[in-house]
Amino acid sequence: MEPKTVLAPVSYHRATWTAGFATLFANIPLLIYGLYVNLFLREDLLTVILIVTIIGTLRNILQIFLRIPLGELSQIIGRKPLMILGHFSYTIALILMSIATDWILVFIATAFIGLGMSAYWPAIFGYLGDVDIERMGESQGIVFRQSDIGSIFGAVFAFYLLDQVQFSLQELFGTIALISLITGIVTIVLLPESLPKENRKSVENVPRALLNSWWTSIKSFKQMSATNRLWQVYFFHFILAFIEFTTSYYVPLIIVSKGFTNADVSAIWLWSLVLVFWIKPYLGRLTDRFEFVTSISISLILLCITVLSYVFINQFMFLVVAYLFTNSTILTAYIAANGETARRAPIESRGMALGVFGVYVSMGRTTSTVVLGPIWELFDLIAVFIFSSVLVFCLVFLLILVIKRYNNQSRTVNASISQ
Repeated sequence: MEPKTVLAPVSYHRATWTAGFATLFANIPLLIYGLYVNLFLREDLLTVILIVTIIGTLRNILQIFLRIPLGELSQIIGRKPLMILGHFSYTIALILMSIATDWILVFIATAFIGLGMSAYWPAIFGYLGDVDIERMGESQGIVFRQSDIGSIFGAVFAFYLLDQVQFSLQELFGTIALISLITGIVTIVLLPESLPKENRKSVENVPRALLNSWWTSIKSFKQMSATNRLWQVYFFHFILAFIEFTTSYYVPLIIVSKGFTNADVSAIWLWSLVLVFWIKPYLGRLTDRFEFVTSISISLILLCITVLSYVFINQFMFLVVAYLFTNSTILTAYIAANGETARRAPIESRGMALGVFGVYVSMGRTTSTVVLGPIWELFDLIAVFIFSSVLVFCLVFLLILVIKRYNNQSRTVNASISQ
């Protein structure tokens, strides 16, 4: 029996505020990890490129196997428990980073990052879809703007600790872990549940259902991809995840290679966030108004141009502008894909659909590290940026042609049946 669709037991404004608050503080440890894990491995632990690539791949490989069952679990027990799990997984990861003296502990910390991302992101997007599916683009923009406050705070604090107090990266990780622990407890108190019991999937045994979801994840992957042409959304997001991971994984390295300091990495990130902060809800509204393929295609093409620009930029302010365009285009594409996934998925399968969505994201990021790591090893970082931007540019146009042809064939078949 399908669950009865009822309104979420929390108002739109309260839900978006508290979801933004939760994401604000969950984003701080994730930001610090993302900005400095590679620099920590290369500078502090003197790790070779191969190990850096393996560690970068791990968190994404884990998400391939975890996103679907944890997305399904959010449909069973609610969104809040998964968001809390994600937050504290990030906290544990930074605690491990703060005591790491070799790459093994960083490897384990990365596994917790993968677990946290698998739990948090399908749950938060399901949360916003539960509250008001028709305003999901706007609510995502509001939540991402709140998360930017966390990123701004994290970047300012990291810059201060690294530049003024002269903290080591390990001390930075430990300090942010303590902040994350405290704010995680506050989130437990403030965050309401968005998924009514009437809309939850009823199971007799939750652990057994979770295990069964894991065993049947391939079937679920195929089923959700075929539902309401969700494969179109998923493949676009696979491409986005590929190039988005290029920016998050390699941009700090190329900035430092141009002669900037570790503190400068935070400063560049900070200024770009401050400049783009106020327009994020409007970017969300744009995705509500325009057709999905148009929104994400334009965003991806602009992102390719921006990624290529990192090769030629050597001035601080131009790097800020490049980061600004990077953040804006990635956000717009993410909002468009998240909202379209939630809209096309049946409400009783929304958690599953967002879990599959996450699998495509993880596959895109895994492919990025697997493909670009050897290019970095054999050539240099400049080759990584040129190759990834040109490849994605070509893939976007190819996917547009495939979707256009598929939709035309579908209309022809439907017209024949109706006659």
